[in-house]
Amino acid sequence: MAYPNVNKTLIDLTKLGMKLAVVSDAPSREAWMRIYYLNLYHFFDAVVTFDDSGERKPSSIPFEMALKKLGLKPESSLMIGDWPERDVVGANSLGIKTIFARYGDTFGVKDSGANWDIDDISELVDIVEAEIDPDILVVSAVAIILGLGVKLAAFVFHVWLPYAHGAAPTPISALLSPAMIGIGAYGLFRLIVEFLPQTYGDISIMLNIWGVVTMFYGGAMALMQDDFKRMLAYSSISQMGYLLFAIGSFSTYGLAGAEMMYISHGLGKGLLFMTAGVIIVQVGTRSFKKLGGLASKMPITAVCAVIGGLTIMGIPPTSGFMGEW
Repeated sequence: MAYPNVNKTLIDLTKLGMKLAVVSDAPSREAWMRIYYLNLYHFFDAVVTFDDSGERKPSSIPFEMALKKLGLKPESSLMIGDWPERDVVGANSLGIKTIFARYGDTFGVKDSGANWDIDDISELVDIVEAEIDPDILVVSAVAIILGLGVKLAAFVFHVWLPYAHGAAPTPISALLSPAMIGIGAYGLFRLIVEFLPQTYGDISIMLNIWGVVTMFYGGAMALMQDDFKRMLAYSSISQMGYLLFAIGSFSTYGLAGAEMMYISHGLGKGLLFMTAGVIIVQVGTRSFKKLGGLASKMPITAVCAVIGGLTIMGIPPTSGFMGEW
């Protein structure tokens, strides 16, 4: 049976672009049977066994073979093992940084001689991230955020959204604004908050400020629109500002609020866009100057519009209230 958190940690390391290998003293057949039995075979780029190297640890030869197969240098590699006399000594002889897996120790080792001692394999992700050049992490995070900012239609990258909504059929608008643009916030959760937590802490204030600017800009532009669908598009931009602001808060409540806000925006804005579609079909225009007095003639549509509007405004008891406040 695998140790706790093994699968999640290997997934996280793979998503960080890490190359992974196994160095085992077992014969090839036995080593591969273990890996397949634990369903971990798809994580590793190389497996070096006794049959491959002809040497057992602490010999440096198995580690040299693994490095060669991965195309890595010793100084840019990490080795994790639970037997200091074999794993740590062998890797240290090549200049590989070492991690002692205390959770697998059965001998009560007090001084492992490794660079790090860990009690859970999930700690490995923090060590790997700390070993990456901070400048590279910041540049990578900024590039990811800018790309997802386009998807979010955040301020500066927002220009495309009003035109897209203006030209798109109503069913597409009802899908685009509620679900698709918010995927950018989901990307921030998965790629920045989850995988680059230290960098996220450093740049969270910038997300916070960007979110505030997007909120006010989108809201102000929505008030100036005569076109029903363009007004809703700018409203969506403002709502994405709320998501950015919440993610940039660097707090549990903020992140939970962002998740709730994403769901709330999807429900409210989807309802509003479908309402807009009904009005356009029935009246033949989407200009506010030509609309008015429709509630008595279209009561169901009016009720739906009110519910959607209250949700977007965050008025209780709608879900928007819970998401925004």
